[in-house]
Order: sequence, then C-alpha cells, then structure tokens
Amino acid sequence: MRYIPICLLVNLIFIFIIQINNRLVEIDSLKNKIEVLETEKEYLEGDFKETGKKYFTICVVQRFIQQENNKIDEELSYDIAFYDVLFAKQYDIEIHELLAIQRVESMFDPLALSPVGAKGLNQLHGITGVWLLSELGYDHTEENLYDLKINIEAACYYRRYLLNSFDNDKTYSSIVYNGGYKELNKYINKKKMVLATRQYLKDIAYYETKADEFITSISNLGSFDNE
Repeated sequence: MRYIPICLLVNLIFIFIIQINNRLVEIDSLKNKIEVLETEKEYLEGDFKETGKKYFTICVVQRFIQQENNKIDEELSYDIAFYDVLFAKQYDIEIHELLAIQRVESMFDPLALSPVGAKGLNQLHGITGVWLLSELGYDHTEENLYDLKINIEAACYYRRYLLNSFDNDKTYSSIVYNGGYKELNKYINKKKMVLATRQYLKDIAYYETKADEFITSISNLGSFDNE
C-alpha cells in the first residue's frame, strides 16, 4: 500500500484552501455586482425620459471621478457615481458637495485608510462611524465601513444630519465632518483652527466649485430638456 508523503499532503491541502478562498472572494464580488444591478434597476425604473436623465447624471459624475483619479477603473467609478447620485438625492445633498468631500477625503479610493484610522471613500471612523452604522441598521464591522454602498450612504446621512443641525450652514458642517466639534468651537469663538482643518475648508470649496462647473457644463451639452 502506497502512502502520500506528509509534505505533499500538506501542500495539496494548502492549495485546496487557497482555491476555496479564491472562490469565496469571487462569490462575494458577484454578490456585490448583483446588489448594484438590483439597486440600479429599482432606481432607474420609470419612463424613458426620466430614466435617461438619471443615467446621464450618473455618467457625468463618473467622468468627473475618472478625471480626478485616472487609476479608478470604469466599473468602480460607475459604482461610486451610481451610489453617489442615489444617496445624494435620498438625503438631499448637492452632488458636487459629496464629490468634493470624497475628492478631499480619499481621492475616490474606497480602500483608503488614514493615519488616524478613518476608512473608505468618505473616511468614516471612531465613535462617529459606530453611530452612523447603528443609525442605518448595519453591524459595526470593518467590512461595513469599507463597503462602498454603506460608506456612501453613511456619509450622506451624516452630511444631512450636520446640515440640519446647523441650519444648512455648509461651513459649520464641513468643519465638524473633518475636525469635530472642538474645531467648530474654535471657529465660532474666532480662535485659530488647526492647519489641517483650515486647509480642508479651502480644498472643499475649490472642489465643490470644480465639480459643479464640470457637471453643469457637460449637462448643458446633453440636456434632456431641450426638445
């Protein structure tokens, strides 16, 4: 009777485990794609003109994302744009505001991790991240903080929460989003904020204008209202 050497058996088991893991990763990827398609179908349903407007807006936002970070591929940039448009509308956020936040926070990188532990496209972290996931009914896991759909929804929810808290004051909202209430107190009391927060406000203003001008210029060329 012939026996398989232990080292060979261990190697075979190791290869088998790797293959199983790769399959699981593929399955997760397919699940995410299916989720995007199902959500997209629900969002885009409607008459032809309305569907065309929605899809056109998504494509314009996608082009801005790719213009700002050409390392983001077609599929990922479309998914970001789709969820941006979806949740910006749901939470009544200006799309150029959301794009500015993502551009400054992560350069549109869904896997971004800051030195202080902020995660994902919109850099969620700490107690705020825990609270946002809880508010939206998600478990507080690292995977959820990085999840594209959850991260964008949480950011839009938080932005709307801050705007409502400060009577739609965008400056106050941006300061808290980036630097917290401590920095806001400095701003209100006319004390000098940390350099990072001051630069953040300048960058947000710049990219809000840039995104707004880009979207407006392209949208005017392909307006569905010119019939």
